[in-house]
Amino acid sequence: MNIVVVTRYASDKSKFIHNATEWVLKNPVDRTLYSVGMNCDVRIGPYNIKFVSRMADVRGLRPIDILYYHSVNSADVQWEVEHRMTSDGKIFWGLDEFMEEVFRRAENEVNIAKRKLLNDIYGVKSVNYPEDF
Repeated sequence: MNIVVVTRYASDKSKFIHNATEWVLKNPVDRTLYSVGMNCDVRIGPYNIKFVSRMADVRGLRPIDILYYHSVNSADVQWEVEHRMTSDGKIFWGLDEFMEEVFRRAENEVNIAKRKLLNDIYGVKSVNYPEDF
């Protein structure tokens, strides 16, 4: 899944990280899924978040599944990222809704991976794929 956060300037990335970290600390989610790397790379579960602040950042993006506008600097960037959305992609303007959706998907992926591991170890059918998706 491709998750993109649009910021006004590259420096706004740290503001998003600060707000997202506060959100994780205040809400009842699995905090082990959230991490910030050395280059301010944000990871939630199996998903890396890509940051876009100018047109050069948009080039080479895969189709976008989840898009969050932390702030928008130009209509050109907004137009370009929205035209790279998948058909069932979601656009968020609020941090709460965005983080809830990403954590819901990440926790679901982790639970499926755990059940697949149990299937591999014990040979027991502990995952029912259609119900999980």
